Amino acid sequence: MNIHKNVRLTPFGRERILRQTESWQMPEAAARAAGACPRAARKWFDRYRPEGGER
Repeated sequence: MNIHKNVRLTPFGRERILRQTESWQMPEAAARAAGACPRAARKWFDRYRPEGGER
């Protein structure tokens, strides 16, 4: 997998945030746990929701 050298969230990290938000944790708290900013967590959560939760 080709991942940019400065990327904070790998696909695994994004999935971790999504799993935590699905279990009713706030996206901001999930972001802090994954080492990312709250804005990034909200972005990935908003992208995930319209797809109907398919991975």
